[in-house]
Amino acid sequence: MRTKIHMYDFEIHTTPLEKINVETSKIEIFLDDINEDRYLITICPFQAIKIVTIDCFSILTYYNEYCFRDGIYHTHILEIEDSEWIDELRRCLTDEHATFLNEAKHFVLPLQDNAVEFVSKDFSVVKLCNKEAPYMRNGLKAFFDKAAIEMPNKLIVSDTGVLWLPLAYCKKAKITLGIAQDGIWLYKSFANTQIIEEPKSFMCVMVFLEMSYVEIKNSIMSNIIEIDQTTDIREIFPFFEIIKFVLEYNISDYWFELALNWFDELNASDKIALKSALEKSVNCRRLHQRTRHRIQKEIKKLRI
Repeated sequence: MRTKIHMYDFEIHTTPLEKINVETSKIEIFLDDINEDRYLITICPFQAIKIVTIDCFSILTYYNEYCFRDGIYHTHILEIEDSEWIDELRRCLTDEHATFLNEAKHFVLPLQDNAVEFVSKDFSVVKLCNKEAPYMRNGLKAFFDKAAIEMPNKLIVSDTGVLWLPLAYCKKAKITLGIAQDGIWLYKSFANTQIIEEPKSFMCVMVFLEMSYVEIKNSIMSNIIEIDQTTDIREIFPFFEIIKFVLEYNISDYWFELALNWFDELNASDKIALKSALEKSVNCRRLHQRTRHRIQKEIKKLRI
């Protein structure tokens, strides 16, 4: 078996703290590089994937001399040449005229806890703006700093030692959403405090959709009254991100209806940014016809 380095300038950390999300047509892998910068690897589409625990994986199977330089092992993304796996996939094709596997390649990512192999034409590697949270929004850090000066009594130290400002409280789920000192969102539940660091993290605060926009606004304003009553809460609360999560993951009719209630309160630019997600959702057969009709109405409004 012959291997080659796919990206010589990208080396994975020995403790990459990987997080792997596998969806129907997309794989997302969050990890640290050798400089401890956070990256997102996105594979979309893919033809096949294998994930095995690192205890059941031998890197010698995919030996590449460059990885063993300087007397230590360096982790890189590997490409398998003349892959037997791709040959096996070709033999299983139901359409003998299909050609998409002709451009497919076999890649291997040996990580900390798992080894990931996948077959795909290509993938993207993007550096995230913040190691802890790709969902940092401009303005949150400045807002927190202002709160720290004008109402330090409102700040709380979490169980993990993070200083944060509570924004809104959901009584039904007993969850508080707030802003950490680094300008990122986090939430506190009965169990612990967690940073919102990837798309699926918004599932944990999706319950806020059961509150109206006005209820959330009142909850937030009661907490920040000492700062500025003119604050646009859409700039400090993740209305957009939670709606986007529901639309993209096609959760259910119930959550879609609630997300669309919030959608009416978004500013024009955020509505336009969600147009593509709406257009994909309108064809989702899992959703009730009533819900899809409502989505169509929102799309038509954006065309006016």
